[in-house]
Amino acid sequence: MCKDIELFVQFELIESSMETAANPLRILGKGTVRFPVKDSSNAVRTVELKDVNYVPRVAHNLFSVTKALVNDGFEISIGKRECTLRHKGDGYVLSAPGGGGVDLYLLRGIGKRECALLAGGNANTKEALRWHRRTGHPRVNAMRQLHQIYFDLGAVSFPKSQINDVFCESCPFAKSTRLPFSRVIPRWPQVDCGDVRETLMGNQQDELPSLRFV
Repeated sequence: MCKDIELFVQFELIESSMETAANPLRILGKGTVRFPVKDSSNAVRTVELKDVNYVPRVAHNLFSVTKALVNDGFEISIGKRECTLRHKGDGYVLSAPGGGGVDLYLLRGIGKRECALLAGGNANTKEALRWHRRTGHPRVNAMRQLHQIYFDLGAVSFPKSQINDVFCESCPFAKSTRLPFSRVIPRWPQVDCGDVRETLMGNQQDELPSLRFV
């Protein structure tokens, strides 16, 4: 998926929607994307990707591993700290740093352009719960209780055996819409905490509504 219309060298107008865990995304076209990146020897290469969906509202350009393997002739090797792409035809190598428990690798281009490589589609439960707790979303036990209450009231139609397979819709929405973290520690404006006014410093502020237990 690509949000930058200027990267398309071939384009066909279509209109459809893509179901996501948060809000549906509208696909307004598809075509071939061409963009420059630096390979492992720091030389500039032009990467061409076919059958790319144009999705203006997506937060980052997403590189599909499946399409790269099947349609675009890449071989992909994924390690703990780096994802390496080797093109079968030309033999050039691209490396994308990442890791740190997050299934997202950044394939950096020239200037401000960057393509996000979604390297792992199946995050394990431990990583999902870590993100869930980090953003202050409801605890899993509380979510199970809500599912049980709704099921008993007849508002939920799925089998009772699936109540344990809970899913938090806010987590993928937070992941898909967050901006890259800055290397500079941000300084938040002063916050009124009753009799105390304090200037907060730390990581990015979570603007999404969440339910916290005290």
